[in-house]
Amino acid sequence: MSIKLEVFLGTRVTKDERSSFVKLSKKLKMQQSEVLRELIIAFIQNRVTITPPTHIAGLHNHVN
Repeated sequence: MSIKLEVFLGTRVTKDERSSFVKLSKKLKMQQSEVLRELIIAFIQNRVTITPPTHIAGLHNHVN
C-alpha cells in the first residue's frame, strides 16, 4: 500500500542555499524531495530541533 501524497509544500531560498542543498542531497544519493519529506516528517515527530541562528544573516532576516 502506497502513501497518497496530495499537496505541495515549498519555500524560497537563496541560490547558494539551493546549490548546497542539491550537492548534499546528491551526496546522500537521495532526491531533493525525499530529503525534504524526511525532514518534515522528522520535524513533526519532534526528531528535529530548530535553534535560532548564531550569525547575523539568519532565517528571520531573509527578504522576499
